[in-house]
Amino acid sequence: ACIKKLFESNDQLLDAEEIFDIAKSMA
Repeated sequence: ACIKKLFESNDQLLDAEEIFDIAKSMA
């Protein structure tokens, strides 16, 4: 369960970075 939560957190972090990159390219 801890490992699964870690992967879920990594996915959320990756999504946040992707969104940030998209926002930067749009700015």
